Amino acid sequence: MKKSTLTILIVLCIIAGAAGWFAKYKREATWHAHTIGIGQKLFPDLVVSEVDKMVVKTRNDELTMSRRDGIWVVDNANGYPADFSKVGQFLVDLAELTPIQMVDVAPDDLGKLELAPPDAESGTGTEVTLFTSGKTVAAKILIGQEHTRKMDSPTPWGGSGYPDGRYLLLPEAQEVYLVSKTFTNVTDNKDDWMDKAFLRAGTARHVVAMKGDETLWELSRETTSGSLTLQGDLPEDMEPDTSKISSVGSAFSYPTFNRVTPSAEAEGLGFDEVNRSYQVETFDGFTYTAEIGKKADDGTTPVRFSVAYAAPEAPPPPDNETPSERDKREKDWQKKLDDARLKFDREKQLYAAWIYFLPSYTADNLMAERDDLMKKVEKKEEEKPADAPAAAPADGNAAEEPAGNEE
Repeated sequence: MKKSTLTILIVLCIIAGAAGWFAKYKREATWHAHTIGIGQKLFPDLVVSEVDKMVVKTRNDELTMSRRDGIWVVDNANGYPADFSKVGQFLVDLAELTPIQMVDVAPDDLGKLELAPPDAESGTGTEVTLFTSGKTVAAKILIGQEHTRKMDSPTPWGGSGYPDGRYLLLPEAQEVYLVSKTFTNVTDNKDDWMDKAFLRAGTARHVVAMKGDETLWELSRETTSGSLTLQGDLPEDMEPDTSKISSVGSAFSYPTFNRVTPSAEAEGLGFDEVNRSYQVETFDGFTYTAEIGKKADDGTTPVRFSVAYAAPEAPPPPDNETPSERDKREKDWQKKLDDARLKFDREKQLYAAWIYFLPSYTADNLMAERDDLMKKVEKKEEEKPADAPAAAPADGNAAEEPAGNEE
């Protein structure tokens, strides 16, 4: 090879390398130019009340929630109401979100912070898009890896740190920031967003289980502070199982569910076949009735609810009540009735639209038999009288041993 040719090749290599370096430098310089400073809002123009749709997208799934008639619902769950407190808190957090650090990351390294788009092969994040008017993008972020604060020494529960923030990517600007919010609850699972507080019965006054028209057992109490008691005579060798009665009687206090299906799809769920119902009357005027279906293959039990409400009588006024005390008492009582009416309207609407699949630990209480509420009487062992000490001789001398027979 001629010397001139070799020189030309070397020069061309240098030029190509310099061009590549310059392109890389320019690309990274553009990437590093953050437009939002520390303490400034990432979405200053986001108005929470105008957001009416949210899409959460991951590599595995896509979840859509929307606001209909003022109520947030989970579209992937046939429009079941979403947990408003959770949705609302996320929207507020996003509107107030400010970075605590601007992060310089090359495009090829986004996956290391789990900030690659959901359709990437690896290192993907959770993409959240907010809409107004159902189609106009109001905000879009990619939620990436948690930031962990290191600890000087391991905790008793294991681990050497705890999450104290999250890496976020603004896809449009291609800017990466670290924020103090962890956003742990932002998932693509519809069950995580559904409102599970579908039934919150007050203190039960009367509980009854039925098989068709036959009453299987009844529980009742006279005051809110009293204990539920099993009605009817018990066999002589049986007594109430207070632990089981308490569990069965409070089945509607804080129940949850695994899934729901529209009430129009009740056919084939075994309600007529099982023909069991469970009813709770509360001290605050609500009566809940649960029709129980056949246990599903996943171990859950379909239950169809209904609710009735009759306002209770106001408690008698206390003695020597002043006019101002009376006004306050009457105002408080009216508010209690108004709140109860709103609760009734919401529950009535829910129960008319949905069938709930309850976990076994709740459904089993609804299916309890009368024998399940009793237990064998524990027999107390009779105390044996202590042996009386031998009486001493009258003269106080020890008794002499009888003489043996002489051979």
